[in-house]
Amino acid sequence: ELPKLRPDLKISEQLDGSSMKFVVKQPEAGSYFMVGENEHRIMLLMDGKRTIPEIIAGFKLETGKRVEAKVVESLVAQLARAGCLEFEDLDDEEIVEKDRPDKASWLSSALYWRMSLYNPDEFLERLEPKVRFLFSSGFVTLVTASFLMAVWTLWMNYGQLALEIPLMGTGTWMIFLIATASVVVMLHEIAHGVTCKHFGGSVPKMGVLLILMSFPCFYTDVSDAWMFPKKKDRLWVTFSGVFFESFLWSIAVLIWFLTQPLSLIHHMALAVIVASGAGMIFSMNPFLKFDGYYLLTDLTGIPNLRAKAMGYFARRFWGTVTGSKVRLPKLSMRQGVLYTAYGAFALTYMIGVLGGIIFTVGSVLSDLLGDFGVGLTIVLVVALFGERVKGAFHWFLGMAREHGRLLRQPRIQLFIEIGLAALVLSAVVPIELRIRGGFTLEPAGDWKLSSEVDGIVQEVFVQQGERVAADQILIRLNPRKYKATLAEQRSVLVQSELAYQIATRGPRQFEIDAARAEAAVAAQGKKGAETMLKMIEKAQEALSPKELTMARNNFATADKENEAAKKKLMVLLAGKRPELREAARAKVEQHKAQIERTLARLAMTEIRAPGPGVVITERPDRMKGRFVTAGQQVLELHSGDGLIAGIPIPERELSVVKEGQKVHMKVEGYPITVFEGEIIGIAPIVNAEEVPGFSGGHVMVRGKVKDPQGLLRTGMTGQARILCGKRSILRIALRRVIRWIKISFWW
Repeated sequence: ELPKLRPDLKISEQLDGSSMKFVVKQPEAGSYFMVGENEHRIMLLMDGKRTIPEIIAGFKLETGKRVEAKVVESLVAQLARAGCLEFEDLDDEEIVEKDRPDKASWLSSALYWRMSLYNPDEFLERLEPKVRFLFSSGFVTLVTASFLMAVWTLWMNYGQLALEIPLMGTGTWMIFLIATASVVVMLHEIAHGVTCKHFGGSVPKMGVLLILMSFPCFYTDVSDAWMFPKKKDRLWVTFSGVFFESFLWSIAVLIWFLTQPLSLIHHMALAVIVASGAGMIFSMNPFLKFDGYYLLTDLTGIPNLRAKAMGYFARRFWGTVTGSKVRLPKLSMRQGVLYTAYGAFALTYMIGVLGGIIFTVGSVLSDLLGDFGVGLTIVLVVALFGERVKGAFHWFLGMAREHGRLLRQPRIQLFIEIGLAALVLSAVVPIELRIRGGFTLEPAGDWKLSSEVDGIVQEVFVQQGERVAADQILIRLNPRKYKATLAEQRSVLVQSELAYQIATRGPRQFEIDAARAEAAVAAQGKKGAETMLKMIEKAQEALSPKELTMARNNFATADKENEAAKKKLMVLLAGKRPELREAARAKVEQHKAQIERTLARLAMTEIRAPGPGVVITERPDRMKGRFVTAGQQVLELHSGDGLIAGIPIPERELSVVKEGQKVHMKVEGYPITVFEGEIIGIAPIVNAEEVPGFSGGHVMVRGKVKDPQGLLRTGMTGQARILCGKRSILRIALRRVIRWIKISFWW
């Protein structure tokens, strides 16, 4: 064969430390790969006129170095698979990351699936000149300063942010948050594309991306950055998305801090803070194919870092476990440490994330569909990962055949013994069994305070959300009416007490004489009023009716005064009569009782807290000046005896949850703080209503929460862990399987 390079290949020369590297782009497929200086010289000799032996001879003539035929043949095969030679192409395959992900089946690309939607190259070509100021040193300085200021602002206002973030997870705001996150991610990807165009690259694709079957997002194909000679330019293309997103985040923090908490723009800024903050953290994850990973590959200059590092670590781990020699690529000490560390972390991360996803999906399907759900989970796992598992199994068998009797090797026997010891320990070492469930905080009790008397609200001393102490005055009614009544009753009491004293000790002579004189005066006054009335009646035709009415009223008054004076004289003349004394005493007691009732009513004008609690009535100050009737509700308090967490647990966990068990809780508003509590009640019935997180029947468990700092509020939600006692690790790991077997095969 006479290998010949395609004339349309693009080759970029790049300095990597002290050595020269060359990036080759196959424009038709959009694939890239990197070769060294020697490989580049060999490629230039592939002119379609030389055979492989002639290429070897030409290379020796140019460099004075000898190259083996199998090296050249391997390079020719690689170029052929990449479609870089002008003869019949072999099947294309990805050689460098970021190339042609759309041609892979979604079943074989379950971990990393893309779909191209749009070619944005022309749009970005028009946009780049208009936003060229974004690449100035002044703008970079502005973004850096604003980001640092935003971090400081959030640090100083963390408490307020923690209280507001849970609002983003409710109702309409959740939809708005998702829409905001989509816009932020689109701007993030456009920033990548604009930066790539700014440094002279092309951007042929934008589309959607699915990571680990769970995380949907957008992507922009900026693979042309591989062709940039300067590493700085390549790094800017990779970092530009997070950099621009940090600018959006900083502006949102400033708006959030300066606006009113209940305004629409405040909530919009909060949505941008949450969406862009989470996006930046997610993008900088170095173990997924996002900006953080590509930054790491650009900084280290190692394409396909994850695949190379994981393969290197797997072989090295196998050699360590089996004690056998394995073929490892020749690496510098720095590269060996990097491959080992990154490969270990990346492999652990992938297994952990995939295992968590499979376990979660399997649990949901099992809860919804029972045994069929378990089978469906197995089918999905086989469909998605069957080829990978099969490949790993064949690799293991090949390694086992290569190294002979592995089980007889001392190191393998040591690992087997360690595994058996771990199994035995897991059967005897106890750990805490924790049952998880969501919860909503409820008050331990409510007080609906009503006015016990009629009156006008004079003062309101509390506001909504205010914590109050026992017997604290909350509302005061106008007490004027009851104070006037009290003064009148006290005056009457003085007179009745005087009458009782007289009835007790008897009259004295001067009192009798005075009473007689008073009676005589009253009788004379009655006689005079009677004479005057008769005279007026005889001459009434000459007088006005008003004068006649006045005379009659005077006579009636004089008659009453005469009767009262006569009765008083008769009482004094009667002396110490027991029945009169008892009647006077009864009058005194009656008046005292009236005063006590009035004092009680006066005290009722002050509405006090029956115990410690929190005011939940909205705007209680609006009651001021209103007239309230006896029995009308004026205020509502949540009991300060604590909050109750209503925790729904699956029916199947009822046998391990008991009253008195401890419970640990975290709420959305304070994700770092752990609140302790105790189970105080278990509902006597099973509720068939669906609960997020599991299906089937559930039982409501009530736990009393300790909140010494007063951070919690009614209606807060979170996750609880009920501590159900210690059991062996093995028993906890197998409890669901054991329960399924016992229920399914009990006969």
